[in-house]
Amino acid sequence: MVQTMKALNTSYPDVVDLFVAQDVYGLPYPPELQCEEDAEGVAVPCKQYVLRITNESTLDADRPEVFISGALHGNERVGPQATIELALLLVEYATTFTTSSASSDPDHVRRSKAWLHRNDIYDGMISRAVNELWRDHLFQLAVTFHGGMRCVTYEWGAPNHMQGYGPYPAHKTTYNNQTHRAFNILVETSDLKRPAQTALGLRSSLYDVDLQVRTTGGRTIVF
Repeated sequence: MVQTMKALNTSYPDVVDLFVAQDVYGLPYPPELQCEEDAEGVAVPCKQYVLRITNESTLDADRPEVFISGALHGNERVGPQATIELALLLVEYATTFTTSSASSDPDHVRRSKAWLHRNDIYDGMISRAVNELWRDHLFQLAVTFHGGMRCVTYEWGAPNHMQGYGPYPAHKTTYNNQTHRAFNILVETSDLKRPAQTALGLRSSLYDVDLQVRTTGGRTIVF
């Protein structure tokens, strides 16, 4: 998936921008987390990649933004696949303005016992990266892909049950009606968190079909 994102960044510079959250927001790289990003299997510090998809030539401050999350929980492997496929579809048509974050535990293994939506969330590198993204952008809609059941639901949550921040500044975790501004959709894609590859379907069944395309106001809508 990292190679796919890098390839998109190279092949579609007008609509794709790939960056590492740790580098942009000054977040630490935990030395105990090492990931293999290429075919050679060389271990490097794990990174949280952010893939932004938009028409760079017409970008302005008023453009709506959408946050798409791939794997807040690293052992739910359907989410990253769904997010990458969505990114490929958006780039292919190259007319949908959005921001997509394929954030995940990069080596596909959930070692931390402090889950992102529970008490000590800011002890983890993923939660800090996601929080910095939300502090830096005015997302209006968020879609997060998970695994473990099958449903599409409206998410809700409360920020009042935190118990630990690690070394992360507490002032960056102050929330109110202005920060809670996005409509969040939870997409649970599979009863299994790590389904067999044979259960994921075929690309041909998704893409080799007739798509209805309508152009309006200079924008192309695919549905």
